[in-house]
Amino acid sequence: MLGHLAGYRRNPLRLFLDAALESPEIVRFRMGHMALFLVIEPRYIRHILQEHQRNYVKGVSYQSLRLLLGNGLLTADGPGWQRQRRLIQPVFLKQTMVGKLEVLAACVTRVIERFHGYVSGGRPFDLVPEMMRLAFDVVGRTVLGIDIAEEADDVEGIFAESSQFVYQRMQSIVKWPAWWPGAGMRRFRGLRRQLDMLVIRLIERHRQGEADGHALLSALIASRDPDTGEPMTDRQLRDELLTFIGAGYETTGDGLCWIFHLLSSAPDVQARLEEEIDTQIGDRAPDDAALSRLTYLGQVIDESWRLYPPAWAFTRSAVEADLIESHQIPRNAIVVISPYVNHHHPRFWPDPERFDPDRFAPGRSVPNFAYFPFGSGPHMCVGKHLSLFEVKVALAMIVRRFRLRLVPGQTIRPEPGIALRPVPAMMVTVEAR
Repeated sequence: MLGHLAGYRRNPLRLFLDAALESPEIVRFRMGHMALFLVIEPRYIRHILQEHQRNYVKGVSYQSLRLLLGNGLLTADGPGWQRQRRLIQPVFLKQTMVGKLEVLAACVTRVIERFHGYVSGGRPFDLVPEMMRLAFDVVGRTVLGIDIAEEADDVEGIFAESSQFVYQRMQSIVKWPAWWPGAGMRRFRGLRRQLDMLVIRLIERHRQGEADGHALLSALIASRDPDTGEPMTDRQLRDELLTFIGAGYETTGDGLCWIFHLLSSAPDVQARLEEEIDTQIGDRAPDDAALSRLTYLGQVIDESWRLYPPAWAFTRSAVEADLIESHQIPRNAIVVISPYVNHHHPRFWPDPERFDPDRFAPGRSVPNFAYFPFGSGPHMCVGKHLSLFEVKVALAMIVRRFRLRLVPGQTIRPEPGIALRPVPAMMVTVEAR
């Protein structure tokens, strides 16, 4: 009666990838009473995300996510999304992010100071909370213009619990409404109130002059719709900040963990990366010119995002029935597009489970719509450049000074949620170079 739902709940990564290996274009699943179509063929993905994107909207999965993040850029659709995108996109342009490099370096310096303590103590530690704290610090200083490091642990706990609730709700056939008096929903509403209060406090600190005037929040507050001249409402501002904090810091923090995981198991890649960093920037804080010289570092990031993409899957709902070549997509059907599946498919990537940054060497072609770690089309992640600069600066500064080693005997697996979180932990030791 439940169709493929039990297999999806056990391991959606394995279920989708195994099915894609057997049917490399479109796979139909039944999740209880719902039909779900996993789309693998790159031409079809282009059809959905670009050529006919108006017919494929953010549907049922995003309804659950809206309970947590509100109606921010990640969850909005239609005219509301277009208006928000026009206001937000200029704030996150690449040239704007270049101006944040000193702030990023200051955030990484805090991590380096803590790592020196781990070196002297010689004890292993869990890398996940360290990278989450770094990503949260970056959001605070770049987006909000204030230091929110002291609140990192509390916010991480709230987001972890509330994200788990939302993800479980996405997997449920019966989705209780937000007002439902059950214990789980009551607990979630309490967590959401805590997040709302946090964001309100942060906006107030910014408005009271505590913040850096060059913070991205200042630009958001000052932005005006080019058609109407209207600013963002306080509710819109709150939803966007929740989105930046929740979705932004988790994807980047988890991504950094996976990079160090991969480097620890590939000493030849680690050595080549160290040599490039030592030669090109040495002990200096990396500026834009230095980062542009770190070609191999960019390859390492691209390959790690192939294996562990920031967004492992996302959905769309068909407004009207559609015919994609010979495939019928019914009205209201749920369409799943999974970067994780396409990034691990041997049709696009020889020996796909091997960590090989030279796949992205200069002159090598990358299959179109077989690699899209930040999505594609009009809804491509607006925070891509901030995430890329943050990861580049963190790797350049940390690898220059330390080697991180996985503690032997661990079984670390990716747990799908908003991002691919390493579970149950990622215990490492750190050595000074």
